[in-house]
Amino acid sequence: MQPTETTIATVEVRHASYLRLLNGEVPFPEPFDDPRAPRRICEMVDQFINRSSFDLKAFCESLPNRVITI
Repeated sequence: MQPTETTIATVEVRHASYLRLLNGEVPFPEPFDDPRAPRRICEMVDQFINRSSFDLKAFCESLPNRVITI
């Protein structure tokens, strides 16, 4: 990726920080998010997934249930 290119993640971060600033909040409240296990993230987004033939529960159970750090 070239330094001048942007991704949706960087654009959304800028939008979120600007909205926080407009609401009188600190634009960047903390430098890092709390780490979550992949299985926990999958369970958290479950409510937003459109149901289909994909077995989300089985997929979530296949993910690690521990925080992965580098």
